[in-house]
Amino acid sequence: MRIYPALKPAGLELVAVCDANEQKARTRAAEYGVPRIYTDVHAMCAAEQLDALLVVTGPAGHYQVGKALLNQGYPVWTEKPCAVTSAEAIELADLARERGAHFQVGFNYRYSLGIQKATDLIRSGRFTSPVMTSVRWWLGEPDTFRFMQHYVCHALDLLHYLTPGGLLHETRPHIQYVRRDNFDWYVVSFRARQGEIALLELGAHMGGQCHHCRVDLMSGDGILSVRDFTELTHHDTAPWGDLVKPDLKVYDGDRVWRTEPLLHRGWLWQTYGYAEELRRFRETVQGVRQPEATVAEAAWGMQIMDQLLTVARDWTQ
Repeated sequence: MRIYPALKPAGLELVAVCDANEQKARTRAAEYGVPRIYTDVHAMCAAEQLDALLVVTGPAGHYQVGKALLNQGYPVWTEKPCAVTSAEAIELADLARERGAHFQVGFNYRYSLGIQKATDLIRSGRFTSPVMTSVRWWLGEPDTFRFMQHYVCHALDLLHYLTPGGLLHETRPHIQYVRRDNFDWYVVSFRARQGEIALLELGAHMGGQCHHCRVDLMSGDGILSVRDFTELTHHDTAPWGDLVKPDLKVYDGDRVWRTEPLLHRGWLWQTYGYAEELRRFRETVQGVRQPEATVAEAAWGMQIMDQLLTVARDWTQ
């Protein structure tokens, strides 16, 4: 649904498909006009001249196959999470650094149209660099571990990506937690490398068809708010009350951008960043872009999730 359709828009040429289930490999190869299939990744690497590999197998396979490919020097992209445990993710990060190979993790939401529109406004100077960044994430499920592995990892990556200079990895965040109505509820605060404040609000009670995420970037220019990755609003600000002076800015209303392409609504690989993240992976492999969404960043996020899981476990005990 997401990765295969994103390959061509990202500028990637699919030359071989590997799946332990041969019929699945044949089905995908036929759908995308690929002549060769394999049921063993090592056989595929031996037979093909590959520039990079995309590994979409689930967390255990991401770690096992990703590790083997790094040892062979291949650039690797995996879906999230990149491993089952933070220790495995750290091992992958260390190995990627030792081998000098790029290992990118599929944090597509940072490349969604709404988030990219917001970052473009900041880069262009139309909105000053945020002093406070807030990610409010409510999409999830009651199982705490699966909530972390499949949803909270995205929220942590967004907060790290959007906070100027990134979050301090050397200090522990402040965590507030409660378990109620069979769901996890967190408020987590971080300090950024440049002194800014970053806030993570987590719930697991909303579905994808509901309002499930909001990102707020706050500065003296007001608030940039991204709703569900498809709507961006600039809530403008200006002096008010006794602070109003004739030579100061006058409030002239908010601005709203619908960022999903109206004729292509439903093309998940475009609206939600799948094609863009793969394009950036390709450009990194080609040496024209610095690495992004690296396994080292993913490993940091998984260590934070360990802390969140510990708080939840202590609460229930």
